Amino acid sequence: VDARGRLSVVWPAILDNRWESALLRYRSAPVSRWASGPPPWNDGGVILLRPDNLKEKTEPFARSILATLPPGAARDEVAQVIERLSDTLSNRLGWMPRTHALRLPSGRLLLPLYSDTYSVGLIAISDDGGATWRASDPIVSLGGVQPSLVRQQDGTIVAYMRDNGPPPQRV
Repeated sequence: VDARGRLSVVWPAILDNRWESALLRYRSAPVSRWASGPPPWNDGGVILLRPDNLKEKTEPFARSILATLPPGAARDEVAQVIERLSDTLSNRLGWMPRTHALRLPSGRLLLPLYSDTYSVGLIAISDDGGATWRASDPIVSLGGVQPSLVRQQDGTIVAYMRDNGPPPQRV
């Protein structure tokens, strides 16, 4: 529930039975008009992000991983990720929430998102109560997804990530 008394929900609508096709949707309802039963949801909408630095920040990391992999399925998967980074539609779809948004004392909203397409996280940022959103730089690691944000007492923000990395390999 935000400062204006609105309950909001964000979820991924999966367009073609693949996580890569997720379209980020939202709805809100005024808590003051909600006495019982389902919330009086508005029509909501879509959060469209344009992660401008996704390729620039992710491709060098992916290429360094690719160089270490022997031929096989894992190598093919990383090569496919690198190829997809040039597709602007793939970059805009597939972002999914996992945990709650974080509201900062300034009012800024931070919505942690992740992509199974690229196995990266990013933060959707809104400075106008969720009316408009922009994408942070990606959080690039070896399979870090589903960021959960925590604001520490000193004001720093920590992102805890779930490991979606490759399984351990026998040598």
